[in-house]
Amino acid sequence: MKKSNNLFGRMAFLLFLMFSLAGYSQSCNYTLEMNDSWGDGWNGNTMSVYVNGNAVLSGVTMSGSSQSMAFAVNDGDNISTTWHGGGSYGYETSYRILDSNNLQVGAGAQSSISSLTASCAAPSGYCTPVPGSFQDTPGITSITVGATVYPISMPAYYQDLSGNPPVALQQGITANVSLSYGHTYGYNTFVWIDFGDDLVFDAGDLVTSVDASGNLDLSFTMPAGAPLGVHRMRIHGSDFGNAGADPCDSGNYMTAIDLDIEVIAPLCQQATIAGTEIVPDCDNLVPGYYVDVDISSGGDAQSITDGTNTWVINDLGVNTVGPFANGSTVNLTVVHADASCDINLGSFVYNCPPDNNDCDGAIAVGCGETYSGNTEFATIDDLDSCAGNTFGNRPGVWHTVVGTGGDIIIDTNDSSFDTKLALYSGSCGSLICLDSDDDGGVGTRSEITFSSNAGETYYVYVTGFFASSVGPYNLTVDCVCDVEISSGNCQSVYNSSFAPLASTELTATGLFGAGGFTYAWSDGQTGATISVNPTEDTVYQVTATDAAGCTSTAMTTVLVVDVSCSNGNGNQDKVTVCHNGEEICISPNAVQAHLNHGDTIGSCDGPAVSCDTPPLCDSLLKVPSPGAIDIPTTIEISWGQATGFVVGYVLSVGTTPGGTDVVDNLDVGLDLSYTLNGLDFNSVYYVTVVPYNANGSATGCDQSNSFTTVQSPWAADSTPINCSTGSITGNVLTDGYINDYLASCTGTINDAAGVWYSFEGTGDDIIVSTCGTPWDTYISVFEGDASSISCNGSDDDNFACSGFGTSSEYEFTSVVGTTYYIFVTSFSSFTNVGSGDFTLSLTCMAPPPPPQACVFAESISCGDTVTDTTVGFDVNDFDSCDFVSINTAPGRFYKVEGTGGDMIASLCGSSYDTKLAVFSGNCSGLVCVDANDDFCGTSSQVTFASQAGTIYYIYVTGWSSNAGQFTLNVSCPLPPEPLGGEVVCGTVLTQEYCYGNNESSSILYTSSNGSPLTLEFNSGIIEASTYDFLTIYDGVDASGTIVYQNGTSYGYNLSGDTATAPSGNMFVTIQTDGSVSCQSGSSSATTWYFNVNCGVAPIANNGGLGEWTMYPNPASNGEVELDLTNYLNSDLEIQMMDFSGKLLINKAESNLQNPRYRMNTQNVSNGLYFVRVVTESGISIKKLIIAN
Repeated sequence: MKKSNNLFGRMAFLLFLMFSLAGYSQSCNYTLEMNDSWGDGWNGNTMSVYVNGNAVLSGVTMSGSSQSMAFAVNDGDNISTTWHGGGSYGYETSYRILDSNNLQVGAGAQSSISSLTASCAAPSGYCTPVPGSFQDTPGITSITVGATVYPISMPAYYQDLSGNPPVALQQGITANVSLSYGHTYGYNTFVWIDFGDDLVFDAGDLVTSVDASGNLDLSFTMPAGAPLGVHRMRIHGSDFGNAGADPCDSGNYMTAIDLDIEVIAPLCQQATIAGTEIVPDCDNLVPGYYVDVDISSGGDAQSITDGTNTWVINDLGVNTVGPFANGSTVNLTVVHADASCDINLGSFVYNCPPDNNDCDGAIAVGCGETYSGNTEFATIDDLDSCAGNTFGNRPGVWHTVVGTGGDIIIDTNDSSFDTKLALYSGSCGSLICLDSDDDGGVGTRSEITFSSNAGETYYVYVTGFFASSVGPYNLTVDCVCDVEISSGNCQSVYNSSFAPLASTELTATGLFGAGGFTYAWSDGQTGATISVNPTEDTVYQVTATDAAGCTSTAMTTVLVVDVSCSNGNGNQDKVTVCHNGEEICISPNAVQAHLNHGDTIGSCDGPAVSCDTPPLCDSLLKVPSPGAIDIPTTIEISWGQATGFVVGYVLSVGTTPGGTDVVDNLDVGLDLSYTLNGLDFNSVYYVTVVPYNANGSATGCDQSNSFTTVQSPWAADSTPINCSTGSITGNVLTDGYINDYLASCTGTINDAAGVWYSFEGTGDDIIVSTCGTPWDTYISVFEGDASSISCNGSDDDNFACSGFGTSSEYEFTSVVGTTYYIFVTSFSSFTNVGSGDFTLSLTCMAPPPPPQACVFAESISCGDTVTDTTVGFDVNDFDSCDFVSINTAPGRFYKVEGTGGDMIASLCGSSYDTKLAVFSGNCSGLVCVDANDDFCGTSSQVTFASQAGTIYYIYVTGWSSNAGQFTLNVSCPLPPEPLGGEVVCGTVLTQEYCYGNNESSSILYTSSNGSPLTLEFNSGIIEASTYDFLTIYDGVDASGTIVYQNGTSYGYNLSGDTATAPSGNMFVTIQTDGSVSCQSGSSSATTWYFNVNCGVAPIANNGGLGEWTMYPNPASNGEVELDLTNYLNSDLEIQMMDFSGKLLINKAESNLQNPRYRMNTQNVSNGLYFVRVVTESGISIKKLIIAN
């Protein structure tokens, strides 16, 4: 019985164990892997993971690129996730759920997972990557492991080559693995070996990875402790990242290979390489480099080879191999007794820096020379910023330029990359920054112009905008030359029989440049000195050319003073001499004796005109001749040279004697002609030419020179018609011509022939029509007089013309006494096939009576508010106004007088759905100004620009047939002060500004007396300095010191912010993105209200400024010369600004030594500019006209 009872007990235990195991639930860890494609974390986005509905990871987020979190599960558990979001840049986020075998079982990107079933079972086999439908052809084309080349039969994109004989790889020895892709796409390629043989490629099984395309070297060192035996290797590559290094990754654009390898014990002892180092050898006649290989343990290593040459390893430590040619690439291998231990040290290459890599090696470039070099292998110099540009973190090279005493231009315009230039004086050990440039040359190339001291050596640094901006460059040095005439710009000779004073010598001296000057004079003579004997006032010009080809010109005027006289014999063979205050007429043989005793030649009163007097105002109009008629509306006028020393002419053209309404006192320099364009027809124009020089302008100039333009074609060639004409026939081919004076009237009318008609307004409604004409016509109606006309309106295709949809018909209301001109033409030169004969009909109809609602309009004024109703008023049959229909509901009129500024008519707050229209004109002829349906809810509002004194009619009506009570308010806000300009010190300039999207604008404020400017914001919001940028500079442009930038908080409030510009010039820039702005109506960006003011000037000694001159003015040859003789040995700045205040040229001169400063204006647009000479004593400003 005992035995039986014991057997029963054991059976019961076995049954209990069997049933218990059947219900047993295995536990394991799953992983949440979070990823961010940008690498800056999830930026506040969160998610949660739930197991059986309970949160195991709640509201988690991450930083960086990837982060993993483990959580426990049991077999059969339900796993779900919730994506909460809540942050920014959610599109960068993604996550994966990995099981206990590190295999992906779920994934999401800004989405949740509703259900996954947990399984803690060990895998039954390796996971299989499943390629998607879209793949890069032809995938992997070859794989080599050790010395074994595997057969590849793509495009399968996944191949299981396991089962083939395994490749033996030694512990602790480099395992050579290479792979080739048959395409050019970059793939993230990973290699795993399942060392644990657990059917899972764990993170610890990853032995190497490469992100590259084409032929890949995947070699790695087999871990010394790798388990011996056969293991599975997987190679996996994919295009769009495999950020988690997932060996099971499936989908498009991927490929994978499985194969077997066998880890065996090492067959040889491999050397240990502590490191390698390239040793440059650039100072030899043939530059190159060596490679130092540091061997810490030798093993079985014997030598080092590059495949051609072999270097025996003699000892441990550094073994030097080489030399190798500069720029050549070598592959080095450490050779062992057993080739399986050979170590591939990789590729080595070195490029010696250029010869002028260092300041001490700077290469000289002479005047007129261009040096071609390359910065590709230059090193980085530790340079401070120079003149606002950064140079310390970019590779560059050095040059020297020797000063000539004049201006020198250096540029990199013919270089292959985005360059920068820096200019220094001093020496290599103590360089002094003089100037720099980034994009002042052609495109992104650089250019610097500087005034040099003769014989001084300047250092030039050539680099790129980015550290990666390197390559071939060309540095060109252009030494600006100059020339002067020793006798100045004016001298006199005396026309008489006394030969010694009838001629003079002119001597030119070339300055600066490359030397070796040659001289060519305007009268054909050559050489530095010439003799001239003019018989009338003559301007002589010399052109000097230096050895480098630089040319410069100078001019002088030789005035001829007539001192000849006669003793009564009728021959002017005597000479006038002033003797003791009396004029005498003497023989030329006696002149010298009189001069020796102190007498003077010529009249005792002196010449009527000389180098020291203004010229005479005797320049006469030559073309057209005074009083000429029928002159074209475009004409080049010309005039004669004035008597005396002339520096330039000031031209005025107007419609009254001495008038300036066409050309207003334009300085044309020494030009004797000027082209007038767009003159009115049948008009009289008066021309005044005033010569001037440094002594002043001529006086008493004739202002009556005039000419009359030709009669207008519409007046000369039009056929009169009237209401009784009815119809008239014409032909555009035989009666008409192409007009070249009126481009359009609503549509183009100057590309096909047309015919003119004229009509005197009667006050009737007029219809002009070509209905019935069988070709494509076009009618334009103008109003005006014989001098000028303006477009009234036109019509192309009017389908009121039955059967001929290409005929035209135009209706307008005529005004009594107004002349209308009708032009009949074809639609275009391409549609006038068959055009010719047409019939023009003119119909006159009495205008309808004005709408009574308008006639009885109630008056309203600025600031008034009226509450009333449209109930009981008539529906008026009006055309649409500004695309708003206003003829469906009752309406009533109000009238208001225009102020000359913006006016606002508002129905906001009305009790029903309104519409609003504003008209000008009169009740008989209302002209639509603007209209609105829904502005504030269903109420309406219109803002319109008014003309002072004009009556505007405001029509209040409703949407559809709605009528009801309304509230009408008319307001007239004061116009804001214009932005920018001069601030009168002691006053406050009030400003307001509403900025827009994609804005890049600037505002310049200038203190009236040079004292500091202060800007203070009263209110206003800007989006944020990460989106919209408000920057204020102390200066006339963005090169000045930044004195203010807006804050970074979103919807930044400007209230109370201030900025001060000590220089008296304040430059404000606004740079915005494409969304959220004041003009877009956002609450995060509102109108800015601010004040600008200035105090007392710190410097009031403007009287100490020296006089200076500028020539030529206008500048027509691409340069202007400043004579700064009175500023020698002074510190000053020479500036040129455009009319808006933008600084175009700013040249600082310390201790000025060269009084002749040449300003290059070749790339400056024609127009008016200001040239300023700035010193400690104040600022002197002159106007400059560019007329290149």
